[in-house]
Amino acid sequence: MRLEENGYLQLRLLTNNQGQVSQEARIGFFEISAEKSGYHPASLESYINSRHNRFVLRLRRDPSFNPMTDGLYIPPDTTAEAEQAPELLPEDQYAANNIVFLLDISGSMSVGDKMDLMRKALGDLTEILRPMDQLTLVSYADEARVLMTTRSGADKDEILTVVKDLQAGGKTSGTKGFRRSYEILRKTFVRGGNTQLIVITDGAFNPEDQADIRKLVYRSASRQFRTSTVAIRGGAFASTKLSELAELGNGSFLSLDSLDIAGDLLIGELRKQSRK
Repeated sequence: MRLEENGYLQLRLLTNNQGQVSQEARIGFFEISAEKSGYHPASLESYINSRHNRFVLRLRRDPSFNPMTDGLYIPPDTTAEAEQAPELLPEDQYAANNIVFLLDISGSMSVGDKMDLMRKALGDLTEILRPMDQLTLVSYADEARVLMTTRSGADKDEILTVVKDLQAGGKTSGTKGFRRSYEILRKTFVRGGNTQLIVITDGAFNPEDQADIRKLVYRSASRQFRTSTVAIRGGAFASTKLSELAELGNGSFLSLDSLDIAGDLLIGELRKQSRK
């Protein structure tokens, strides 16, 4: 089963032998869908909260399904060459991406699995980048710091090494990080491509930073730089503030709470923003 919000996968749900599922999900309005081989899929849209949290999706059997020809039956004593995974960013459909990630590595990110979620999301995204795509990693805690200068999507090993070594520590101060990130986007601008800042954090920015950050986001949107935000296990207040920033920056607000969907969120965002 899947929970989707505004077309983005938010949570994968695993059922038991009786087809039942019981997992925590944040409050919100979702499309809930279920599918199983040999059955027609089913879905519904609903608001989920503590009082409205039980749903039943009934799947109808597909009479045309044949396990011998529809992928479930594997003949004995045969070998088959694995099919190559489909390309997620074919060049004829998706423009070049020039992405700066602004990463929160303040002390609060060391709590629980927040850094693992960040590493997983960035690692999965790196795997599907093309040589024509560009990626830069900037961190902010006490100061803004360029963790990795702009690299081609072909430099996967180098990017993955930096991502793997990400560590949290320090206070949160975002203004310098935004300013530095937009400077990089201006210098690396790709005409006709998707020029975008994606901020990954677990909380709202300091009150003294918020007004300056909003000005930077608004000004950059006028230059056709998109700004999207990703909340990692963010609370309601932080999510509201980050959503407002994304709207101001003509980008998307994404909520990341599960390792299962970490890569899907960022990949889906790139596909959405770079589609020709």
